[in-house]
This record gives sequence, structure tokens and C-alpha cells, in this order.
Amino acid sequence: GFAVEPKVAELGRPIRGEVAVDLETAYGIFRDSVGDLVRHGKGRGVRIGIENNVVAPFNLRDGRNVFLLMATAEEIERLARDIASPNLGFLVDSGHLNVSAHTLGFDRDAFLERIGRWVVGWHLSDNDGTSDSNRPFGPEAWFLPWVKKIPGEMAVIEAYKLKPPVLDGCIAAVRDATGALEPKNDA
Repeated sequence: GFAVEPKVAELGRPIRGEVAVDLETAYGIFRDSVGDLVRHGKGRGVRIGIENNVVAPFNLRDGRNVFLLMATAEEIERLARDIASPNLGFLVDSGHLNVSAHTLGFDRDAFLERIGRWVVGWHLSDNDGTSDSNRPFGPEAWFLPWVKKIPGEMAVIEAYKLKPPVLDGCIAAVRDATGALEPKNDA
């Protein structure tokens, strides 16, 4: 969900484009489009999972988020209420959440407490809270207790360019934290 038409090269970097529409108008377009997808998917046995967006400090304008939807619990709750379908769920990207929480000044744990009932899956990685760097993680990762509490239907390790021992460490951390028996590695 965007209120701008970013270039592909701008994703994960400063968005230089101008605001195409205000966030409220963008939300209406997004809600209607997601609603269409949810209805279409329901008839085919497909559940739609919307990923939380990432708002990095370099994409604020005058200290405000004017570009990106689905970064806060309030926005996710609103979409869940407006569509109100068991065929709509949310995919929590831990890296996106960490950056958005730091940038927008909200509590990650409160976010997860509020949206937990709609979580269908996870993208797992770590970062320093300033950019979504998709770093590996260990057993101390802040999000692992939440993955156990709100398991969803799947968890994907979304850390990049990992050597096998580092990837194995991430898998072990998830397995140890959640009690999962066997990881599924489709890499």
C-alpha cells in the first residue's frame, strides 16, 4: 500500500517521488483492491496475507509518514475491520516492524498484541531499527517469543546471503524458541 508510485530502485531506499494521493485516499483504493482479492481468493480456497510495510527514517517528510500504508497496528486493525473476512490475514515482517516502530515511535510488542489474532505468517530477520537490512538472528532475537505465542501458518527466514552455518543457526533459534520439530527448507 503506497500513496506514491515508487520506482523499483527506490524500494528500501529513499522515495524521491511526490505524493500521488493522500494516505486516506490511498487507503480507500488499497482497501477496495484487497477486498476484491479476498473475495476472489475465497472462492478458490486461497487466503490473502498482507505484509506490514516498513517506514524508515529516510522516508519521512517533515517528520511524518506520507507514503506508506499498513505500517501501524491501527492501520492493520482498520483493514481487518473494514474487510471482516476470515480469508484476510497479515504476514508480520519482523524487520519491517522493528524499523517502523523505531521510526514512528510505537512499541513493537503492543503492535503484535493488537494484531496477533490476524497473523497468518512471519518473515523473520533482524536489523538495527534504522533500515531493513535483513540480517540473521540468534536465540536472543526480540521477535522469537512472539513467533511462539502467535505461530501463524508459516515462518520464513528472510535474511540474505547467509552461509549454511549461519542459516542453520537461524533455523535452530526458531526451532528452539517455538518447539517446532522439523524446519521446511525450500531454498
